Amino acid sequence: LYSGSFDRVRRQIFAQSCALSGCHDSESQAGGMILLPNAAYSQTVAAAPSNAAALAAGMLRIAPGEPEASLVYLKLTGELAQGYGSHMPPSGRRVRGWLVELLRAWIIGDAVLGPAPAQGWVAGTSD
Repeated sequence: LYSGSFDRVRRQIFAQSCALSGCHDSESQAGGMILLPNAAYSQTVAAAPSNAAALAAGMLRIAPGEPEASLVYLKLTGELAQGYGSHMPPSGRRVRGWLVELLRAWIIGDAVLGPAPAQGWVAGTSD
């Protein structure tokens, strides 16, 4: 069904809740970010956020190994400091808790693949 942990994150979270018209598709590019299949990894992992407050704080969109320094993760959890923008997605259904935990586990990674790997299965993310 999925080729690895990131593919699962991309398809279950980004494709269903983020890469939509008016948000992070190739036309809208909200926040300068595209979350479509061929762009999502490079647009998120170790990428600087467009949010000035988060950038000034040294955050990344996805900080490999550090969910608490990953703006995408914080936007999905709603655990945002003042000035970091609003909870995502902005309207409609929220991303389910178990999917947010999947994102967190992938960001942390494991001893074999390391943090936020582009390929492969991080331990505990395949079920």
